[in-house]
Amino acid sequence: MSKKLKISLAVVFVALLSFSTGAYAATKYYLNFNDKTTKTDVRMINKKAYVPLNDISKLFGGKVSYNSKKHTYYVKAKDYHPANSQVKTSM
Repeated sequence: MSKKLKISLAVVFVALLSFSTGAYAATKYYLNFNDKTTKTDVRMINKKAYVPLNDISKLFGGKVSYNSKKHTYYVKAKDYHPANSQVKTSM
């Protein structure tokens, strides 16, 4: 997993934790990722946008799971290929 993706997931995770501290009113925005669009909540904190991890992963065919013993979120995505990986295609 690339460093950039790890940092992004960590930021989203922190945002999810901050949302659980109480009710909030967020405006629904459209989020576009590789020409796929979804409507989602966006929370601005210190001029940075935070969105739910489920909404981000859904855009690239991913599913989110949580391991409560390890306190870890996992994202599995079929459409995601890191920039430094080689995608095998059949001819």
